[in-house]
Amino acid sequence: MSAVTQAARELFGNTNPAVPQPDAWPLRHPVVTSLAWVVVLLVLSVPLAVNRYKKAASR
Repeated sequence: MSAVTQAARELFGNTNPAVPQPDAWPLRHPVVTSLAWVVVLLVLSVPLAVNRYKKAASR
């Protein structure tokens, strides 16, 4: 959740230059991290949803 919040701050230009850069990689690269999580969730959920749809449609 912190990476998504930081990504929104970066994309909207709402970063504070006085705050030191975080040590964690996801917070240093929040946009990439957020997009990677979206891809991971889609890769896991789309095949499951398609499989359930095929089972329901074949009844």
